[in-house]
Amino acid sequence: MPLFYVPYFMCLISFAIQQHADWPLILMANRDEYHQRPSAAAHFWQDQPQLFAGRDLQAGGTWLGISQQGQLAAVTNYRETATQNTAPSYSRGALSSDFLSEPQSASDYLQQLATHADNFAGFNFICGNPSQLYYFSNRQGTVRSLKPGIYGLSNGLLDSPWPKVEAAKASLQQRLNSGRIDCPGLIADMQNRQTASQQQLPHTGISSQREQLLSSCFIVSEDYGTRCSTAVLFHRSGCIFFMEQSYDAQGRAHYSVQQQLRTAPIPR
Repeated sequence: MPLFYVPYFMCLISFAIQQHADWPLILMANRDEYHQRPSAAAHFWQDQPQLFAGRDLQAGGTWLGISQQGQLAAVTNYRETATQNTAPSYSRGALSSDFLSEPQSASDYLQQLATHADNFAGFNFICGNPSQLYYFSNRQGTVRSLKPGIYGLSNGLLDSPWPKVEAAKASLQQRLNSGRIDCPGLIADMQNRQTASQQQLPHTGISSQREQLLSSCFIVSEDYGTRCSTAVLFHRSGCIFFMEQSYDAQGRAHYSVQQQLRTAPIPR
């Protein structure tokens, strides 16, 4: 059996674009990671003060962040075996931090990224703002402008019908239907620990036991699990609400961070 390529950075995101009159972009996400990998909770970075994000202290990048200019970026790894993956030259977390570090067009950034995307291990990347959000994966190769809708992203391509992706999208749809849009609610929606049945599991080259462990929205295990949940709400007025809830190795809520930023109003 091929070796499993070690995953890192957030492994589940669901987001809604232009699905609510007051909230043009709603995002909820879980970052799954080895417990031993050091990281810092979301904060304004001293070396890049316009960026608000958690930070991977081993490689220096981020899994998800926002900027003072109202931009958002998030990255997940693409699950593959060691034999399918060439040695990466750069950290995937740098994709998010580099994009957010300076005011720039998401489409321009991604077109440039596409020219050297093979320098990274497999990744999925979303970036932009509520008016124009983009998706790119170096395992697909096409820069995609996202239309209004509800999306799900884990460690396959965007909207791959993995059980956890479908569950997260369904939760977000229910949240929209209820009209109760708030960060604590979105955080709670990402704490679903239900694993998929063997018949529902995707086949990504890892053992069925490991596949089942990773099939829940919220993962708890001795060595690897959901380290934090994040909710980001962009209000039509230009206010951005950000909340991050961290967890210990047993999946218990540890500490939380909340932040508000204000940018220009978002046109309809």
